[in-house]
Amino acid sequence: MNEWKNIQLHDLISFSIPGEWGGNPKADNDPFVIRAADFTKDCKLRKEVGVRRRIPSVKLNNRVLKNNDLLIEKSGGSPDQPVGRVVLFDIENEHQVYTFSNFLQLLRTQADYDSKYIYYLFYFNYFEGNVTRYQQQTTGIYNLKLDDYLSERVTIPSNKSHQKKIATILSTIDRAIENTEALIEKYQQIKTGLMHDLFTRGIGENGKLRPARSEVPELYKKTEIGWIPKDWEVCALNQMVSFIRSGLSRLLSEDDIGIPVIISGNIQDFEMDYSHLRYWYRLDPQGANVEDYILKEEDILLCFINSLDQIGKVALFKGFARPCIYTTNLFRIRASFNVTPTFLYFLLATPFIQKELKLISKPAVNQASFTTKDFLKIKVPHINPSEQLKICKMLLSISDYITKENSALSKLQMQKNGLMHDLLTGKVEVSV
Repeated sequence: MNEWKNIQLHDLISFSIPGEWGGNPKADNDPFVIRAADFTKDCKLRKEVGVRRRIPSVKLNNRVLKNNDLLIEKSGGSPDQPVGRVVLFDIENEHQVYTFSNFLQLLRTQADYDSKYIYYLFYFNYFEGNVTRYQQQTTGIYNLKLDDYLSERVTIPSNKSHQKKIATILSTIDRAIENTEALIEKYQQIKTGLMHDLFTRGIGENGKLRPARSEVPELYKKTEIGWIPKDWEVCALNQMVSFIRSGLSRLLSEDDIGIPVIISGNIQDFEMDYSHLRYWYRLDPQGANVEDYILKEEDILLCFINSLDQIGKVALFKGFARPCIYTTNLFRIRASFNVTPTFLYFLLATPFIQKELKLISKPAVNQASFTTKDFLKIKVPHINPSEQLKICKMLLSISDYITKENSALSKLQMQKNGLMHDLLTGKVEVSV
């Protein structure tokens, strides 16, 4: 049986130093400074990381990152994202120097321990919420009491080869996750390009995209929204919308006190996400008729009050296991009789309409919003119902594929979480 030992986190570290932000860059060989913004929520480095900064050599020398260094976030965080995320530096580029900002701390592991295993150990601690008791808030920023945190005791395998074996297993599933994420990103890009083509060129009688205007200009006409096929028209959204209404304004509960309430956070990547629902009473204490807000299949939900980057989030409600209502910063939209709801949903998700929604939004102190009146004035292409269905069929095909891959990704992430718990606690033994 493999032996385990109890040890403090700081005993795993051979060298630790806070980062430097430096000054404005002056040369192409200035180092890239990695920031907390370069960390993903699941403790990975983003693809493109760092910004060039000028850092004096005397400060840079012992802050140059090496492969398998750990970086821990010691300042930042938010109410929804505790401080203390950790990443493993694994960028191999001998022609570029990387360092890290003053909101981060370098943790370089002792030679007796496997760096990748120690990374997963820190990540697991963060994932389990063991870091939150070591954070404190000052002036809106969450700080990690790093010295106190590094005094935390953990149990780890005594044998480095045992650590490597566990890290290899977890790395394998991480690669599967990364490959799935890359596939989803690829098809998201394909979908974005396809949406542009479908809403500017449409589908011809042969069931394929119409040739581009540069190839057959006689098939197109110039309009106030740009070049569109000759048999399309231009209309305002009020001709495509039969019903629009904002939701119920209440101080919602995280406890299941009656009926699920869809909030803007339940719209992710133009799809419904039911993982963090809020709730309200089925009989409203303030006398509102809750039944008036119950969603029906093919209702469109559109965010019209929020921070500017969240404005325009849109999703098609396809039903849920229970009746749902929706909150006050969302519009519920229903399509006119000659408009397919799915078509209207895809139209509202196009980059063109998303840009228009930002343009009509009026900023306030903490959020922005747009009015029903301005929304319904937006000019859009009006397409005959049969072509709408063809466009929907093509987009649903690729959307279904993305949904399938997202489901596979969720399963992989759950599998990783389970493996971390089993392997990093010793619940499941691995052969070395």
